[in-house]
Amino acid sequence: MKLMYNRINLQIILTTFLLFPLLSCNSTVTYSNRIEDRNAAEAKKAIFINELDSGNFSVVLSITSVLFYKDEDPNRIFKQIKSYRESLGPLIETELYNWTTNVTVSKGDTLGKYILSYKSLYANDTIRENFTFIREDGEVKIFEYNVGL
Repeated sequence: MKLMYNRINLQIILTTFLLFPLLSCNSTVTYSNRIEDRNAAEAKKAIFINELDSGNFSVVLSITSVLFYKDEDPNRIFKQIKSYRESLGPLIETELYNWTTNVTVSKGDTLGKYILSYKSLYANDTIRENFTFIREDGEVKIFEYNVGL
């Protein structure tokens, strides 16, 4: 009887010590390069390009981070980008050649950084377009848009 009592106590003690760290840990999870994160960023990029080219700057403004146009007039920036894109001529093809995503979920908060790099062939030139996205107010938003030749 005493052996059985000691065995039960040992099981309770071991279970408590093994489960306590699992139950009390700070549950922070980081995801890297998930397809669904890339797809979310690509969807925002498509909206950005389509609405920018159409001149719907209010929609473009809603999907860009406030840090995108920090201390600048966003409409002026969007007009400049649109004008530059028009000078390139029609888009013939675009290829996603590099991408990374990092999303961290901690205590219900989600932080994320997404980078998509494209090689884009236009009628008048070939350029590299880099989009950086962040999570802001629970949404994926465009943080930076860079163009290089």
